[in-house]
This record gives sequence, C-alpha cells and structure tokens, in this order.
Amino acid sequence: MQINSKKVKQLREQKCWSQQQLADMAGLSLRTLQRIESKSVASPESVKCLAAVFEIDLESLMPIPQHKEAVPTYDDNPTPSLIINDKHAKLRFYAALISVMAANIFGMFGVFSAYDALKIDSDTFQMLKALVSFSLLLSVAAIVFKGYKQGLISFSNW
Repeated sequence: MQINSKKVKQLREQKCWSQQQLADMAGLSLRTLQRIESKSVASPESVKCLAAVFEIDLESLMPIPQHKEAVPTYDDNPTPSLIINDKHAKLRFYAALISVMAANIFGMFGVFSAYDALKIDSDTFQMLKALVSFSLLLSVAAIVFKGYKQGLISFSNW
C-alpha cells in the first residue's frame, strides 16, 4: 500500500531516531524501513506498526492524493484568486453557484411575470423582488463561504 514516506522520515527525525532505532521499535527490519522511506510502499501491518510507534492514526501516514492541482496565484491580481485543490470540488463549487443563480433568476422572472399580468400589486411586487434578491445574496454568500473554508477560493489579494 502507498504511504507518505516524507511524513515517516519527518516524524523519525523529529524524535531524533535513526532508521535502525525506528525499525527496532516498530518490529520491522532495517531494510523494510529503508524501502518504506525510499519507495513509499509498505504492507498494512508495517503501516500499523509505524503508526503505533509514532502514536498517530493510520490516516496520518497515508499519501496526499495526486489528483490535486494548484493554480498559481499572483500578488498583483486584484480579484480573489482561485486555489483549486480538487477538480471535482471546483466543479461542485461552480455548479452550486450557477444553480443558485439560476433558481433566483427564475424566481425573479416569476415575480416580474406576475406583476406584468397584474396578479400582484406594486407593494407585493417590491416585497417579493427584495426577498428574491436577499435570497440570492445569502445563498451566494453561503456558497462562497463554504468554498473559502474548503480552500477553493482565497481573499488574500483583496
């Protein structure tokens, strides 16, 4: 199984252990530990032993997914820079924004249609128009906040 060999080496060096010391504590051979640190491959049993020695959970030793890409950001860019961690997350983020905007556009269209057909009076029209606009602002703000918390967008350039 794949393992984050940089994390193993980092944890070992933080504790000032040699490869031989870590191998002994984990019940592994020196050659096995060397292979783990060089090739990032270990058996599930070896991963469990290392996690137990370091007193961390197994997930901490798993490799960082390779499908993630970063888009470079530029400090002179006045708009919020997108930092894409995952292509699927980016698509979900844009799909959520587009669907919320489309729903509110259809809502606004319904309000204007009802007003043009004289089904609602001017006061109701103004109230519904304000409610749909407020709904749009809240929905977009919630989605943008969620995208910010997930690391999909950054406001560092504002």
